[in-house]
Amino acid sequence: MTLVAYLSATTCLLLLPVSAPAGAPTYLDKVAHVVLMGILALVVWWNLRPPPGRRAIASVLLTLAYAGLIEILQGFTSFRTRELADVVAGGVGALLAVAILLAIHRRSPP
Repeated sequence: MTLVAYLSATTCLLLLPVSAPAGAPTYLDKVAHVVLMGILALVVWWNLRPPPGRRAIASVLLTLAYAGLIEILQGFTSFRTRELADVVAGGVGALLAVAILLAIHRRSPP
């Protein structure tokens, strides 16, 4: 999947006027942010060419910037709210994804 396609799909999903199903645990929103931003960090990683260390930093920072932008945009809607915890959850997802990629990269032969 290309970066633009993933960003477009994720942006639409996160800005839709949809609420959690009745009775759903409140933490599911945070889990969704961890997963979506983790996948975004992977897609960003695969679209960058710097050495792994720089690529890791760039992937996390770009994902955090996107997570912050989404929260700002959600604040302009009448059906979504801004939450710093969502940005933090996105950062956790990005860090986990990049940590896994770095571990795989270090284990693979040159």
